[in-house]
Amino acid sequence: MGAIFIACYPRPSGGKSYRFDLEYYINTHMPLQMKHHGPYGLRSYHVVEPTEDAPYVVQTIEFWDSIDSMEKAIKEASAELWKDIPNYTDISDAFPIRAEIKASWHEQKKD
Repeated sequence: MGAIFIACYPRPSGGKSYRFDLEYYINTHMPLQMKHHGPYGLRSYHVVEPTEDAPYVVQTIEFWDSIDSMEKAIKEASAELWKDIPNYTDISDAFPIRAEIKASWHEQKKD
């Protein structure tokens, strides 16, 4: 059924300052990611900016063909992506969540 990868960029606690260039992330980093990971099975993504009271600054939800294709891409095609991170953020404790999709529902348009 596919897999998801969620990149979570936590909001620093105690009002600590941070840098996250959302425009760069959306317009440069994510197209770079599609270039490198698309051939491995990355099919789509959603970049979300939670409200200010949320524990995350940004989360990205990626949809993949499978966990195996995701893991292969991470191992074989991520070097340039890792190097690009300092270009958009100084948040160093971002973490991933990898999961297999078990069910899905999409609203159908009514005519």
